[in-house]
Amino acid sequence: MNMPPARIFQQWSVARVFQGAPWGGRNGELSGLVRSRSLVLVLLGTLLSAHLNAGEVLSATTGHEGRRYTLLMTMHIDGDPAAVRRIVTDYEALERISDTIVDSHLINAEGKPLRREMALRTCILFFCFKATLVEDIEENAGGETIIATVVEGAGDFRYGRTVWRMTPSGGGTDVVLETVIVPDFWIPPLIGPLVIKQKMRRDAEQSIFAIERLAIDQLPSGSPHDPR
Repeated sequence: MNMPPARIFQQWSVARVFQGAPWGGRNGELSGLVRSRSLVLVLLGTLLSAHLNAGEVLSATTGHEGRRYTLLMTMHIDGDPAAVRRIVTDYEALERISDTIVDSHLINAEGKPLRREMALRTCILFFCFKATLVEDIEENAGGETIIATVVEGAGDFRYGRTVWRMTPSGGGTDVVLETVIVPDFWIPPLIGPLVIKQKMRRDAEQSIFAIERLAIDQLPSGSPHDPR
């Protein structure tokens, strides 16, 4: 099995910790230096491996006008497109990809369109609250595009629309995420909108990295996408 260069470097670095002069005795000072340098190599190898295997945010733009908030983000996930789609459409377990989502479930699993309800918990500065988001879900035939539209009057949002577009790219998956939301709850003036925009971006980034971890966990050992 071919091993990624970062993994080879990391394992070589670990091996170096246990080689060289003894830990104490007359060579204690030298061995301490060897140990310190080896530990640095271990850390560098671990960081390099994590960087090479991490998802990447290619661009992100947030906006705010009145009560309307927008997010447009393009990302690359180092994961199989089919696995990414399975995770994004696992509507009964979306809390796995976001700390903001407390619970997620389908209200009408057999209906068309699908309708899901999510319980959210978030904080704006020191003000924490819970909110309910109810959306109708539409998927295209191949599952590459998912559109979620807020059901007006069914939760704590006046309006909302989120579009996921997923396409194979470079052995992984490119994702374009477009979100428009209009909250129906109080937001602190002045600083509140800025915090909301920052949180929208941070939550989206967190979700991408969580999706990638889950996609990698689904791969059989030895797969080209598997960094283990």
